[in-house]
Amino acid sequence: GSGKGGASPPPMTGVAFVAGQPLLVAVSPAGMVVWNLMTLSAWRTVAVPCAAVVAHPTLSTFAVTMVPAAASAATAQGVGGGAGDTGAGAGCFVVQFAGADAAPVRCWGTPGGLPQAVLYPPCAGGGVVVVTHDRRLVAGGWSDNGSGAQGTKV
Repeated sequence: GSGKGGASPPPMTGVAFVAGQPLLVAVSPAGMVVWNLMTLSAWRTVAVPCAAVVAHPTLSTFAVTMVPAAASAATAQGVGGGAGDTGAGAGCFVVQFAGADAAPVRCWGTPGGLPQAVLYPPCAGGGVVVVTHDRRLVAGGWSDNGSGAQGTKV
């Protein structure tokens, strides 16, 4: 606890440094906070329950798995059984943020539950690979001469 009878904040479910920026991203069931380590202040906050964060190893971009309130409530009530299972029919969003201001740039819906993984292959394009709850691969966000491939199954 936090002492004196106060409620403890929810535990963090992930942290990541953003390449080339003085930014640290922390996610928890309470939301996401991007901290600017130069000013020691919160740079961007999102009050949506979050499950995970992954940062690109060389580009100033990161992706956060966000769980809508209905799916988060289903998880808290034990719907679906397993840890990380958001219940039948529930889904989440993978939101990609980029740049010095950590602005949201892309979003993918993942119906059916939390993805098993969100990965940044070490390619220069900054695309994301999402491994869905049922082990399907979805790739999106690669720089491909402006066509902007979105949600391509691999």
